[in-house]
Amino acid sequence: MTLNELPKDVTDYFMIHRNFLRNTIIGLIVGLVFIGIIASGSGISIGFPLIPQASEGERFVAVTIGAPIGEEVFFRGMLMPVIDAFIPIPLIHIPIQAGIFGFFHIKAYAGSFDAQAIKSVSGAITGAILFGLIMGTMTAVLRNIWPSIIAHAMVNGYLVTKTFIIIAG
Repeated sequence: MTLNELPKDVTDYFMIHRNFLRNTIIGLIVGLVFIGIIASGSGISIGFPLIPQASEGERFVAVTIGAPIGEEVFFRGMLMPVIDAFIPIPLIHIPIQAGIFGFFHIKAYAGSFDAQAIKSVSGAITGAILFGLIMGTMTAVLRNIWPSIIAHAMVNGYLVTKTFIIIAG
């Protein structure tokens, strides 16, 4: 597979088509690989924003289902095609959307844009940028957003579960 031109009609990303099973399996594999990277102690992580006013069930649904759908639709389904319209070179527009994805997560992980706070979560920010690169590349290659949503939900589900286990333990 090669990096194909992004669909001009954004709705193409959301179609469930004959390659849905293949794309689902690819999303599952990519999700498992990224969970392995996080769990390996590589120093790359993904932060887990706390939602103090929400119950554990509400946090699980928000972070495992809501965030993957919302973030993938926005960053890979809307932002990436807009950047592509101005810079139609995948090797440029994929890193740009990944950088914006990482920047978006600074506030959630660090709590502020203070340099010391950002430094304390630099592994999580690096992880978010790397994750954005992987999800952007997968979306561009497969020309479909569902594998990225599936992988994102798996990674976030792992992080939520791990966080709940740590809190409970």
